Amino acid sequence: EMAALDLLYYKFLTDASSIAQALGNYGDAQVYQAQAAALSAAINQYYWDPVAGFYWDDVGHTIKGYQASVLAVLYDVAPAGQGQSILNQVMDSQYHVGLSSPSFYFFVLQALAKAGMYPQASAAIRGLWGAMRAQGATTWWEQWNPSLDRVGNPLPAGVIPNVSLAHGYGTSPLYYL
Repeated sequence: EMAALDLLYYKFLTDASSIAQALGNYGDAQVYQAQAAALSAAINQYYWDPVAGFYWDDVGHTIKGYQASVLAVLYDVAPAGQGQSILNQVMDSQYHVGLSSPSFYFFVLQALAKAGMYPQASAAIRGLWGAMRAQGATTWWEQWNPSLDRVGNPLPAGVIPNVSLAHGYGTSPLYYL
């Protein structure tokens, strides 16, 4: 039970329904769509917190669902009209979404666009990828700062970063733009 994974499975079900529909397998399409609808309802029942204004990643509401909230907006699972508010709850003033790596921004930038937050998406690109460039990047990295560990602590002296400095998944601004 994890909201972000449930949301990725929801997307799989809606895509499977679309593919089945395109292939003329209407019965399968209906089955997948019904499963997706049931999963969407369960996601909103168990993970959505209307008071906090975001999704939790666990049913016990102990882990803030940064990625889950982004995916809920992107995949239209979030309550209608709540996209901007939800994204503002999980994104800081520097456009960081929890500890999300550059690869997850493939989803973040699309969710910002879906919520009509185009200036924020452009500012995120300028700020986050601009900071990479300011650190000397000539390619896009696997994480925002390779001299830090995955939770933001400086690596000990002499430790070689275990991250890619030419990471294809960091290129989401190119797709988005």
